[in-house]
Amino acid sequence: MRRETTTLATALLTCAFAATRASAGLFLNEAMPINNDTIADEGGDYDDWFELYNSSATPISLFGFSVSDSPEDTVTWAFPYTTIPGHGFLIVWADDDQEQGPLHAPFKLSGSGESLVLWFGSTIVDSVSWGPAEADESYSRLPDGVGEWSWTDQPTPEASNKATGIGDGGLPPSRPMFALEPARPNPFNPRTTVPIALDAAVKRLRVVAYDVAGRAVETLYDAPADAGTMRLSWQASDLPSGIYVVRAEADGQRQSRKLVLLK
Repeated sequence: MRRETTTLATALLTCAFAATRASAGLFLNEAMPINNDTIADEGGDYDDWFELYNSSATPISLFGFSVSDSPEDTVTWAFPYTTIPGHGFLIVWADDDQEQGPLHAPFKLSGSGESLVLWFGSTIVDSVSWGPAEADESYSRLPDGVGEWSWTDQPTPEASNKATGIGDGGLPPSRPMFALEPARPNPFNPRTTVPIALDAAVKRLRVVAYDVAGRAVETLYDAPADAGTMRLSWQASDLPSGIYVVRAEADGQRQSRKLVLLK
């Protein structure tokens, strides 16, 4: 039994390290859920889109990567065989029209609130969630790849994001933000702490842990929450070693973090 546990832990670490190496420098960088007249695809249609960014100086192959619009999805859309050059950008059309070309995903983005999850194999390497959008606004990171997400009325498809936004801090005042911060420790055994910072009080904050099959394994919080930082303790003694996703939802926004339980 001890040898089997050690072998499983080693395999999980190997998968996690492989995903880290493969995805080093690859990020979700910008998304436009309501594209009325910002940029047209090769067919002349103004469809939803999102952007990937390679922050490294070397090309990154998208072989093995996929994307979904929910961390619970067990079926993801695999990227075609393509490469993003160093410090390059790639637009993917989220129009549910794969007949138009290889970079057309089989789903659309919701203007009322949505998530995007970037996977390498069964490992989440990046994710983003947003609330209600306005036409031709994009949700983007500044600096590219590593900065905070905010809404902007000056989208930059296939180009570096600009330091312009909407409202205070790049967000409309009516859109309170929260941040699901990295859990510590991670990997963990069997307890970890999940911090969440809220800029404003919310009527309902729901935080749930899922396994890689998308099954809810534990609800960490489900109640109103005041502004400030809360630290949720997760005790996973009854769960097997593996990769888990913690998702937080509040006011139409969703954020996710990957955690690794190693026993």
